[in-house]
Amino acid sequence: MKPASETENLLVRNGYRILSRDKKRPLLIKADGQSHLSEITAELLVEKEKAGYAVLSGPVLDPTDTVLRRRLTETAFVFKTPHLLYVDLENHKIHKIGLELPRPESEAFLLYLVALFIILIIAGIIWLLIQLKLV
Repeated sequence: MKPASETENLLVRNGYRILSRDKKRPLLIKADGQSHLSEITAELLVEKEKAGYAVLSGPVLDPTDTVLRRRLTETAFVFKTPHLLYVDLENHKIHKIGLELPRPESEAFLLYLVALFIILIIAGIIWLLIQLKLV
């Protein structure tokens, strides 16, 4: 068994339990009818308080860095986890990373209109019941 890494030591000191090291998952990329086998690696899989995390580490976290963003996204996709940890080796910090796709504004506006429509229908039914003296 290889010695614990700096990343591993930091995680263990902060209450994470190591589940797996250098976990590899295959990724099949099909381009123009040709299949190309690749693999994505999470440095560690860890657990804390019943939540599992895929772990990546590197220099200072910069969420605007395109290469890092792609690495985080592909790791979350391949390991099917919304939970990622990024260990900043320079500052010895553990960052919890969450990825989500925000709703388009048009979809949010549509939900607003549907809610407004439902409220108006309920108000109309109450008004009708009052007019018919059923309430």
